[in-house]
Amino acid sequence: MNNVILMGNLTKNPSSIITEEGHTICHFRMAINTKIKDKQETFFINVTCFGTLATNCQKYLIKGARVVVEGRLKTDSYQAKDGTQKSELIIIANDVHFISHKKGESDAIGQ
Repeated sequence: MNNVILMGNLTKNPSSIITEEGHTICHFRMAINTKIKDKQETFFINVTCFGTLATNCQKYLIKGARVVVEGRLKTDSYQAKDGTQKSELIIIANDVHFISHKKGESDAIGQ
């Protein structure tokens, strides 16, 4: 089973593309804060979503918006500028719950 649920804030506005076939793909980055004992830690994770969900994320989310993302983990590999091979975990979102968004509303809009 590959299922994850995370809550965090967008670190910048989402970006999206429309493929030649007309499908929307949206990407955004989340900051997730955790507290272990008296130590606060923040880690960052990239999120990708598709279709209607991608359209809604692009339309309603802005930097700083709080979201809950449900989806699956995927490893993305790439070559860094220094030539080394790197990899990172990303979330392929099945659902995004908007806790706060552009209009300052507080509800759970998603797919």
